[in-house]
Amino acid sequence: MSLRELGDWLDRFLTPRRVGRYAKLIALVAVGALLLSYAVAKSGRTPLGTTLAADYPQFYVAGKILSDPGRDRLYDLQLQSRMQVKLFPGENQALPYAYPPLVAYVVRPLSYLPYEKAAAIWTICAALFYGVGLFGMWRACPGMGRAEKWLGVWICLAFEPFTFECLHGGQISTFAFACVCIAIWMDKENRPVLSGIAMGLLAYKPTLLAILLPAMALGRRWKMLGGCIATIGFGALLSLVIAGPVACGEFVRMIGTYGNAVAANDGFRTWKYVDLCAFLRLLHAPREMTVVLPMVGMAGAGIFLGLIQRSGADWDARAAIWAIALPATLIFNLYVAIYDSVLIVPAFWLAADWMHRREGGLTKGYRRLGAAVFLAPWISPGLARLGGFQIDTVVLGASLVYMCVVFQAILQRPARREALGFKSTDLEATSTAPNLPH
Repeated sequence: MSLRELGDWLDRFLTPRRVGRYAKLIALVAVGALLLSYAVAKSGRTPLGTTLAADYPQFYVAGKILSDPGRDRLYDLQLQSRMQVKLFPGENQALPYAYPPLVAYVVRPLSYLPYEKAAAIWTICAALFYGVGLFGMWRACPGMGRAEKWLGVWICLAFEPFTFECLHGGQISTFAFACVCIAIWMDKENRPVLSGIAMGLLAYKPTLLAILLPAMALGRRWKMLGGCIATIGFGALLSLVIAGPVACGEFVRMIGTYGNAVAANDGFRTWKYVDLCAFLRLLHAPREMTVVLPMVGMAGAGIFLGLIQRSGADWDARAAIWAIALPATLIFNLYVAIYDSVLIVPAFWLAADWMHRREGGLTKGYRRLGAAVFLAPWISPGLARLGGFQIDTVVLGASLVYMCVVFQAILQRPARREALGFKSTDLEATSTAPNLPH
């Protein structure tokens, strides 16, 4: 079968009705399996022997440490390991808690509950954060019809990084997802300070701001940047007051330790990561290359996005910045796991909204690439573990290139836009236009 024949087959297969059916089936099966695992779990383990909310124990133990022996031992890795092994006898690998002290205080109340109840509440919170994010994208994309939005919601609910990595795996990437989506929605509503505040909450995982912060500064988005920095500063001050200087200092040292461990590929399941650094490590590239290339890409993306923001302040231009920044953040980074790839979802919503407003529907390229983004996380980690090649990184890279191509016209200088037929009045009209027939 040639590539063209394969593409034609995919087009016939990827009809909205079929895609919706499969997405609903996957989402419902995943939720059913989750409920069943909690119903029959014993001592915090599923019948398969896996831990409920597999990555949640690090947060549960962090809350326990705050109660006893206290905040100054929060980043004692040996203590964390002993407590996790005591919680789950037979475990030979503990997950280190490497988030800011403030996060441990926020989740501390759950540590007073039995593990099964705490994990269930944690999982519900992860689902709620995802729902908040989807609501934000629903409001930020007026060009999509109601039917298209609901189809998008079902696809997102069936997306592996959410369904299994966050719901079943106990990760909190849905919080980052909610922050990004709310920031986009507030930017759409011309509320830059609120958008910046939402972005500032991403500081719980600083690498997620590595491109967005310089892009805001170079793009002279001062109100948004101010909201972001104020949120980060307030969080840092609150951590210092609540957790104390010892815990805050240990967190800073932990970040340095993590950076060195990532560069040396020490103790990380590289096949679970989708950033360029992990991609190169899997290919056994020189250590210097695995760090230098992602850093260069990170700096280049931040500068590029910052400079092109000066070409216009209309919503379409800002939406293009978001759609390009998100896949760039996932790729040009040193530490992005597969569960963080939920952040690719807003980029595809923005691209779909743009296409519906300007072209009346989705292109073949969008549907095919969207299918690849959806399918890759299901097979990519296993293939990366066996063959040392992370397909998901390639697919996310293709998404970055695709977003640049889709939005290239809107990112031109104002004079160039008019030459291409995009007048400023037209751009403003598309920002508030009603749903187009399609």
